[in-house]
Amino acid sequence: MTIMDPFEARLQFIQILETLNPSSMAMSKGVSFALKNQELHEDFHSCILEVLDRIDLNSRINVLYFIESLASSVINNPVKSTNGNGPYINNLKNDFPIIIKKVVPNQNLINLKSTSDILTNMENLYEDHNEELRNLFQDISLTNIDHEVDIKEDESGFKGAWRFLIINKQNGLKQRLKQLNGEVVENKSEVDEKIFTKDQILMRIEADRERHKRFKEVNWIVNRPSGKVEMKEFEKIWNQYGELAEGDYQDLKELNDIAKDSYQVN
Repeated sequence: MTIMDPFEARLQFIQILETLNPSSMAMSKGVSFALKNQELHEDFHSCILEVLDRIDLNSRINVLYFIESLASSVINNPVKSTNGNGPYINNLKNDFPIIIKKVVPNQNLINLKSTSDILTNMENLYEDHNEELRNLFQDISLTNIDHEVDIKEDESGFKGAWRFLIINKQNGLKQRLKQLNGEVVENKSEVDEKIFTKDQILMRIEADRERHKRFKEVNWIVNRPSGKVEMKEFEKIWNQYGELAEGDYQDLKELNDIAKDSYQVN
C-alpha cells in the first residue's frame, strides 16, 4: 500500500477537521482518512489540537464528536499500529482534558452538556468509568452549586476531564446567578467574545438536529461477533422478564384460539 506524503496528509486532515459537519457522511469521511493513514496518528493528534485553537465553538463541538467516532471505530474494529497499540487511543484519552478545555469556554455553559455526554460515551468505550465524578457533575444546579472538588494539577485522562467540567459548570452557574440577580459579571469581556452570532445560532440548531437524527439512526446498533450474542447482552434481556406463570399460559392459549378462528378455511 502506498504511504501518503506526511505533509500532504496533514494538510488534507486539517481541511477535513475545519470543514466537519454533523452529518454521518462527513464524520465517516474523516474517520476513514484517519484510519487509512493511521501510521501518522501522532501527527494527526497534534493537528486536532491545533485546529481546535482556531475554529469557532460550533466547529469545535463537531471535532469532539469526530473524536468520539474515531475512538469508537478503533476500539470496536481494532487496528494495530506499528507499536502494537491501537492508533489514537492513548493520546486521545491522555489529552482529553486539554481537548475539552478548547471546546468549552472558561466560566461559560456553552458546549458543556454535549461535552459531558461525549465524555460519558468515551468512558463507556474505554471501559474506564468515573461514576462519582459524573454523578457530582449531574447534581450541580442553580440551587446546588457548591461542591468541594479535589483539584489535581495537570491530571490527565477522563478524571481530569470531569474535574474541569465540574469546576466550569460551577463557575458558569455562579456567573448566571449574578446575572439573574443584576450583579456585575466577572470577566464579562471574555464571555462576550464567545457569544454566537445569529447565523451561528441557526447553524447550531441545524447541527444539533442533524446529530439527534444520526443518534436515532444508530441507537439500536449492537456491535457483536457475527452470528453470536454476548453474555452481557443475553443476561440483560433474560433478566428483563420473569418466569411464565399459570396465567401466562392461559393468555397464550386464548391468543392462539383467536388466531385460529381468524384463519380462512376453504
